[in-house]
Amino acid sequence: MRYLFLLILATVLVCGGCSKSSSRSDGGIYSSTDTDTDTDTDTDTDSDTDTDTDTDTDSDGDTDSETDCLDIEFWEIHDNWSESVLQPYPCITGSLRITAPGLTSIDLPNLQWIGGFLYINENDSLASLAGLSSLTDVGGDLSIGDNPALVNLDGLEGLTTTEYIGVSWNDNLTSLSGLEGLTSANKVSIWGNPSLQNLDGLSGLTTVTGDLHIYGSDSLLDIDSLVGLTTIGGDLMIYDNDLLTDLDGLENVTEVGVDLQICGNLNLIDLTGLEAIEFVGGRLAIDSNIKLTTLDGLNGIEEVGGDLCVGSNWDLISLAGLNGVTQLGGDLVIGANFDLPSVEGLSGIVEVPGRLYVSYNNLLTDMNGISGITTVGEDLIIYGNDQLEGLEDLAQLETVGGGLEIWDNDLLSSLAGLSDLTFIGDDLLVTSNASLPDCEVCDLLDQITSVPTAIDVHDNLDDLCTPVPTSCPGFDAGVDGGP
Repeated sequence: MRYLFLLILATVLVCGGCSKSSSRSDGGIYSSTDTDTDTDTDTDTDSDTDTDTDTDTDSDGDTDSETDCLDIEFWEIHDNWSESVLQPYPCITGSLRITAPGLTSIDLPNLQWIGGFLYINENDSLASLAGLSSLTDVGGDLSIGDNPALVNLDGLEGLTTTEYIGVSWNDNLTSLSGLEGLTSANKVSIWGNPSLQNLDGLSGLTTVTGDLHIYGSDSLLDIDSLVGLTTIGGDLMIYDNDLLTDLDGLENVTEVGVDLQICGNLNLIDLTGLEAIEFVGGRLAIDSNIKLTTLDGLNGIEEVGGDLCVGSNWDLISLAGLNGVTQLGGDLVIGANFDLPSVEGLSGIVEVPGRLYVSYNNLLTDMNGISGITTVGEDLIIYGNDQLEGLEDLAQLETVGGGLEIWDNDLLSSLAGLSDLTFIGDDLLVTSNASLPDCEVCDLLDQITSVPTAIDVHDNLDDLCTPVPTSCPGFDAGVDGGP
């Protein structure tokens, strides 16, 4: 079978040939632009003297080696023999997978570039990448995962750029050393490496044109080595890193092209390191960081292109770090921040294009901080705020494009704060507010010029304004109803 394989390989090399290695045109596969007539489509009439103006630099009658690169779509190294076949070649035009459970090291000293992807995955005994020391370029994705014996990435120092690099589930990986030459990538994902304590090997990284994901590394203490990073064109997601306490290392990043999400970092106490960010193109989410007390570090952000969500940060006591935000492109969600006494810090927001949620903030007594909002494009939902007494700080609100839902706010006693509201575009639901008389809803219906799609009012305080005002025909006092 092995001899048959070699025969097939020889046929591929002879019949398909390898492309010229005189110039690298696309960061992935060497491609010849010559126009000779020996095997390709040139337009000259010579037989072998290469008198056209192609990119060949040889002067020997077009006798440059056509075996310099292995011209094959895909190669897999699964044992020593399949590795030895590749050893003579400085390049492979296609992709390479290394999945060899018995392999302890890689021995490809001549390999300089790979046109497609490079996957180094599920190698139980692989302890060293030193045999890749000549590698400078991977045209596709670079994935290094499930290699339990690997402790560092030494051997990849020559690599300067790749489309994507993912380093994941390497149980004993303690360092990213070996990636110091990497300056740019389209996407970087570092996740699920339980022994990794820092990102020191990424100190040369300056540009990520797509996403940067750092998550699920239980021993990660800092990300200081990202200090050279200035550009993130896609998402910045840092989540589920249990020992991470701050975000120092990102202080030179000025904008995040899509989403900025900091979530589930159990020991994160502040957001220092994000001070230079002025623009988030997509969603800004600060969620489930249970020891986070303030949002200081976000003070420079002026525009959020998508949703702004601050939720389940149990120790959070202030939103003041968001006081620079004046433009919002989606929802505004403030929820399940159990120690948050105020929503002060959002005064720059005048319009919420999406939905506005304020929910399960147990210590919240008023809406001071969002008093400048005049328009909510979709639903306004206020529920589960045990200490909320009034809505006076929403006095400038004029329009709710969707539904208005107010429920399960035990101390809420008045809707008078909605005095400027004239339009509700969908349902009106006011239920289970133990201190709120139904007649407050009657007064609200009296002032709006629109007709809600449906009205659901029940389980509030037994009505104290009997008889029901004539302006409130939608339901009887203290009884469920609708239009």
